[in-house]
Amino acid sequence: VMGTEWPIYALLNSYDWSWPGIPRGRDYSCSNSNRTVIDWPSLRRALQYDPSHPAMSWWKESVQYAFSPTLVRDFFTGSTECLYGVYVLNMVKAMWATDTESSSYNVYAPYVQWILFESVHLLGASGWQIFALLHHFTSLRRHGFRLD
Repeated sequence: VMGTEWPIYALLNSYDWSWPGIPRGRDYSCSNSNRTVIDWPSLRRALQYDPSHPAMSWWKESVQYAFSPTLVRDFFTGSTECLYGVYVLNMVKAMWATDTESSSYNVYAPYVQWILFESVHLLGASGWQIFALLHHFTSLRRHGFRLD
């Protein structure tokens, strides 16, 4: 799916996921969860475009979270605190690998593929802009995935 030229992820990102919404009592946005590994609400804010700060880049801002030493030391706790936040951080790592050192992409590829086993509805309604990131990921292709 990553090699397709069809804007699948952009279309999924633009869909209104407000109905029926996240099940009651679930904190998929990680607004109320523990923050012992990462400050999850700050990460979500870093991923959103803020017109009042045009020089800020989610691409650069997300690196401090994705390669955080606390996440490396306690990945398990991070995933229990905020699973979708960990999905996003793994996706950011895989994007950095693709864009800078593509040979290391295979290290992060399985973690990105796990995202695709989640409920599309919950991914869309979580507030993590996962489909926007996946759409951006498709633009990082170095070639057109065409075989000779």
